[in-house]
Amino acid sequence: MKKKFLALACTIALINFFMAGCVAGGDRKSVPSTPDTLSETSGKESYGAISDTVAPSGNRGARVHQSEKHSAPLEGKHLVFGLSADFPPFEYVEGEDESGNTTFAGFDIDLVEAFSKRLGFTYEFSDMPFDQLFTSISDGGCDVIVSGTPITEERDKVVDASDPYYMPRISILSYADDGFSDVKALEGHSCGVCSGTVCAQICADNGNIEVVEFDSEAYAFAGLQNGTVDACMFDAVEAIQFVNDNPDLNLVNSILSSSYSEDYGLEGYAVLVPEGDTELLRYFDEAIADMKADGTLDALIKKWIGN
Repeated sequence: MKKKFLALACTIALINFFMAGCVAGGDRKSVPSTPDTLSETSGKESYGAISDTVAPSGNRGARVHQSEKHSAPLEGKHLVFGLSADFPPFEYVEGEDESGNTTFAGFDIDLVEAFSKRLGFTYEFSDMPFDQLFTSISDGGCDVIVSGTPITEERDKVVDASDPYYMPRISILSYADDGFSDVKALEGHSCGVCSGTVCAQICADNGNIEVVEFDSEAYAFAGLQNGTVDACMFDAVEAIQFVNDNPDLNLVNSILSSSYSEDYGLEGYAVLVPEGDTELLRYFDEAIADMKADGTLDALIKKWIGN
């Protein structure tokens, strides 16, 4: 009887010992234990940011990823970006890689790379004439358009536009003696524009101008050089590029007095996604907001366009 009593007492003592140890080891009141705690950060953080917050396991000092809200939301996705690579300094053909594949460079190329790092997707570019971009995104030929493209009422029927990442202006190029200082001065003359662009719309909306459309700004500029047209109209940044690259042509660079948004209700250069894809649009809007806040967009503008 005594042996049974002693065995029972030892068993109870051992159970009490282990229970006390478990309670002591499980006291994690000083360690964040909920996702809400992990997501409390000061200021705005980029996608995929790393925090020094203590891990929920109690491993103090461990570096852990932010909550799902701040993870890379498009990780594992592969996106095809439509562009028209004849619009320096925003996008142009740089050359070929070792495998013979076309390589691109420019503001928008770096912008897509920055998006990729923040949102987690892989990507490729599909180069095509500018006026084919919108048919391509409607038909599923590309997933996104990033090609120095402002939104217009007509384009809004087939795409949704992000918040603007760059606000452009427009220039008129002509030989110095022509004196085309504004759109009204072009009345009765021919003006070369890239087909499907806002410049074509501006010329059509401003009086008796013969609008000559080309497949690219480069072809329109060649038309000016060989006398096919009297003037050209481009984005101011590209116009300045043509002037800098061709000083012997003695071109006049006349910047219009108004921006797109003031006269034509346009919102600047945007990322365009298929109409109705609100989720994809939201990710790009959030990334653009972060890049404005952390200086990424300013750095791209300084690199490719200057101050």
